[in-house]
Amino acid sequence: MGGINVFANYLTTTKPRLQAYAPREHAAKIEQHINWHLSVLRPCIQRLIRVTMGPKAFGHEDYTGEEIEAAKSALFEDILQRINNMLATQKFLISSNEPTVVDIIFYNEISTALMLTRVKGFKRSFPRIDAWITLMGEI
Repeated sequence: MGGINVFANYLTTTKPRLQAYAPREHAAKIEQHINWHLSVLRPCIQRLIRVTMGPKAFGHEDYTGEEIEAAKSALFEDILQRINNMLATQKFLISSNEPTVVDIIFYNEISTALMLTRVKGFKRSFPRIDAWITLMGEI
């Protein structure tokens, strides 16, 4: 039982190799970002998955173009703008030079959403996220 925060906490406290992904000096920021993930980012991605994949994967009726565009808009016009701004002065979401568990969690969510949407002009609209995704992919 438990969400991603419980899982991330378990891994970073019980696995010595992963402890560096949850530095104590960033504990409050990590918790804040994980809470934002749970309350804002994850529901947005789940909505996008539901409207784009639900009909095919689960036999639901197709969603309207408006519903699909609204889900995409929530991601691209709100969520990704915020994350792009978070990366304005540093390479990673919390730490300037090192990834944290937050980067790993957000990377998995955002890369999933981007695979579903394949929006043209993403790199131009979100250059900081594009650079971060490339960097996280290499890590």
